[in-house]
Amino acid sequence: MISPSFSSYLPLPLPLPLFCLLFIMLGTPVSLTTAWFEPEFENCRDSKFKCGNITAGFPFHGGDREKECGHPDLELECGDDMATMKIRDVRYRVLEILPDRQILRILSEKVINKGICPPPFPDEDWIQDSPVFTPGPGFASVTLFYDCLSRISPDLLFFTCNKNYDHSNVSVAIANNTSIHPEACLHRANVMIPETSLESLRNHSPDWKGALETGFEVQWRKNYAEECWKCTSSGGACGLGIHDEAYCYCPPGKWSGPEGKECRPHT
Repeated sequence: MISPSFSSYLPLPLPLPLFCLLFIMLGTPVSLTTAWFEPEFENCRDSKFKCGNITAGFPFHGGDREKECGHPDLELECGDDMATMKIRDVRYRVLEILPDRQILRILSEKVINKGICPPPFPDEDWIQDSPVFTPGPGFASVTLFYDCLSRISPDLLFFTCNKNYDHSNVSVAIANNTSIHPEACLHRANVMIPETSLESLRNHSPDWKGALETGFEVQWRKNYAEECWKCTSSGGACGLGIHDEAYCYCPPGKWSGPEGKECRPHT
């Protein structure tokens, strides 16, 4: 007679539905409910984006800051010790960040590398329609007219381009100027410059390159200050959740509740 093996006395594994029911009835360990939040909490609390003279926290992400720590359209990158970001597929150099005023001062890298004549010059009309940004104070829009067959107005600045460039000339006008008729121009683009530079250009200052390289300011529309203060006051770290709404990441032992706005003891 063959004796039964030891394995025949082992209990059979529970069916999966019954196992899940027992898991719920016995309660989920606190460590399992909070550990999921730990990486986001520590990263969003402790990390800063640092590149050259630019340092940024919430609502930005990039570098050591995970994407959960900032707005998807406020991603910063670092290369050659210079901070940059992409907006509408155009790369801009970040010259300054003023978080208290929600202001970014940026400059197209194409302007830096190529100046005013080489195409494609980025058209900055996107600012008017952007759900994320709005034009900053103290800046004005001007229109660049390219390859005009003749001077479209004696009052406009007119530049002749180097023969190595695809464009032959460019005229500079205040945006929405109704006194000019640029029908004979092949291309146009709107750009932002400081109002102080605009006054200089009106006086026929030749320093167009200097006006461009100052960059221009945009403000990010959403103000997270109150929500972030509420989160950090409760011991949490500010980040972003679904629908780009502010979310409060909490340390182990706490959770942010159904609204995700502040940390509270886990019960």
